[in-house]
Formats: sequence, structure tokens, C-alpha cells
Amino acid sequence: MKSVLIFLIIALVSADVSVNGAWVGKLYQIKGQLELLSSKLDEIDDQKRHIYNKLDHAQLDLENALPEAKTEISEKIVEMRGQIAVLEMKKSRVKSVLKTIMNKVPEQYRRMMIRQTKLESKFDEVDSIISQTSSLKTNKKFVKKAVKKALKGF
Repeated sequence: MKSVLIFLIIALVSADVSVNGAWVGKLYQIKGQLELLSSKLDEIDDQKRHIYNKLDHAQLDLENALPEAKTEISEKIVEMRGQIAVLEMKKSRVKSVLKTIMNKVPEQYRRMMIRQTKLESKFDEVDSIISQTSSLKTNKKFVKKAVKKALKGF
């Protein structure tokens, strides 16, 4: 009977994910997903940069164009602004997915993964400040101090 009890305890301890390291593979999968999302954000930024460049050239062309061509150029400008709006929506969706993935990771690994995947520039500092202050379960004085301290740097 004692041997069965000991075997049961060993089985339970070895099944614990924090003991046997089964969670490490999951962290690598999450890191891979973060890298894919980061590359997608870079692609979207490159597309936006390209469209902004074309938009600048189109606005210069609009100023120097003949009156007959101005309507065609203005239509292209409106189309490019629409493309930029679509890219902004895509970027916000990718960022929201990125944040939901990061919220599932423990804090100590989250910071490490952000550093390793070079996502520091992708996360808005204001969003992190808001999430930190909203997650505080303390009184208003501490929240006010945190917000004042954060806004002092801006």
C-alpha cells in the first residue's frame, strides 16, 4: 500500500508542469508567434511608409498639375488615404493580438520575450502605463502618483 501511495505521489509531482519543464516548449511557441507578428507589423509599417511617400509625391504633383489632371490626382490621394486607414486597422488588430498573447505569459518571461524579439518599440508606453495603473488595487493616492510620475516624462 505504501508503494502505491509513493508511486502516486511521484506521478503527481512529475505531472506538474513547473517541475518537469513542459511549459518551456510553450514559451518557445509563443516566442515564435511573437516574431511572426513582429515581422507582420514591420511589413505593415513598410507599406505605410511607401504609401506616405507616394502621397507626398502626389500632393506635390497636385500643386503643379494642370487643372484637367487635378481631379485624377485628387482621386488617387483619396484612395491612398483609404489604404493608409486600412493599414492602420490591420496594425491595430495585430497589436491587440500581440498584447493578448503577451498577457498570457508570466511577467518575468514577458519582459525577456519582449527584449529578445525586439518588440520594445512596438508597445506604446502610454498603454503600458494605463494597464499598470488600472491593475493597481490600491488607493487613489498611489494611482495619482504613478500617473503624475509617468506624465512628468512627457
